[in-house]
Amino acid sequence: MSRAGFEQRGDVLHFLMPPHLSEITARLYLRGPLLNGTEGRPSEIQKRLAQELGSQGLVAPMQVHGTAVVPALSIWALPQKTRADAVFVGGDRAVWGSLRFADCTPVLVAGGKSPWVLGIHSGFQGTVRGIVPKVLSQLGDLYRGSVVDEHTHAWIGPAIGRCCYGRKKEDPSTVKGLSVFPDDCREERGDEVFFDLHRMIAHQLKCAGVSEENIHVFPHCTSCHSERYYSWRKGDAADRMFLLFGRSPFLKEQRG
Repeated sequence: MSRAGFEQRGDVLHFLMPPHLSEITARLYLRGPLLNGTEGRPSEIQKRLAQELGSQGLVAPMQVHGTAVVPALSIWALPQKTRADAVFVGGDRAVWGSLRFADCTPVLVAGGKSPWVLGIHSGFQGTVRGIVPKVLSQLGDLYRGSVVDEHTHAWIGPAIGRCCYGRKKEDPSTVKGLSVFPDDCREERGDEVFFDLHRMIAHQLKCAGVSEENIHVFPHCTSCHSERYYSWRKGDAADRMFLLFGRSPFLKEQRG
């Protein structure tokens, strides 16, 4: 796994693309004036990003910690809000994909000769349910063959870390997590189990066929660094970081 693949400029984390994916643009907007007070409302964030997004539509699903994926097509763009935790951007350059985060893990996967990009919201529940491999499998069914090859890259962004993400052992969700997370992705401390979402998602990506050297991890803990990231566990009940991604290379760099 590589920590290279990212560049932070002010309150924006850029996902750096290899040359063959230069058509893909992706960035994570962090805690700051742009997002403060938006309460994670995509329509409000879209207004504040209007100069950068131009006339392109924005798909921003209602996130439910599930495993469904929605294609970034005009029919699903705001004000539509279908229930999904992943957005796939393929051939339609007129629509951006987006997702919101506050401790859950932003995951981006990109590849293909005609570049595609997939954004995934993978919190604890989504990771236990295997949203990353399930969505990649769904795309394989759509394209009648695996979409993952040696040119596929993946990025795992800042999320709550193993240092802070503890759950009570007796919680039914914890019991389920213990049956899914391998030993090196969890740690028992007293009556709690601490889970490593970064490591587990990297493990899932490798099992799905993404080469280890093509997996880029930004391992910051959002709870430890809540001055930089929104963290639900540190009291951010509404505001969210905003992941924006698409195939157009023309996203303006006014905030760079």
